[in-house]
Amino acid sequence: MLPATPPSAGRAFGLSARPVAVPHGPRDIDEHLDRYRKGRRTLADLCAHDDVKLVGAHDAAADAAAALEVVRAMGRRFATRLGPLSPAQLRARQALWCATRARNLEAWFARNGSSDPCDLKWPLRLCFLWPWLSRAT
Repeated sequence: MLPATPPSAGRAFGLSARPVAVPHGPRDIDEHLDRYRKGRRTLADLCAHDDVKLVGAHDAAADAAAALEVVRAMGRRFATRLGPLSPAQLRARQALWCATRARNLEAWFARNGSSDPCDLKWPLRLCFLWPWLSRAT
């Protein structure tokens, strides 16, 4: 039997007593607000850049905890740009940033002779995560 009130995502990972309202992807924030910084933007790279410990990489709980700490660090680093935004506004902007980046990548592909499409959806790309959901039956 399921509990009457499910635990929040934060409590499920032992991170916070407050529920987490919306997801915030550190890579999307970083690529938009620090776009000219050179280097890779994997979770491990973002953790190193923001002095966040990543213990147990590739474990879902460890990666989620590290991503949350990276987002918090970015919130402090970009406080003047992110501070006025509500979580819903930030999530909407992230979707826009991701789609814009995908369109720019498609344009680059086209200029270089490729017609490869890019996925404009954020934060979930169901056809990659659960391919059986996108198949016709």
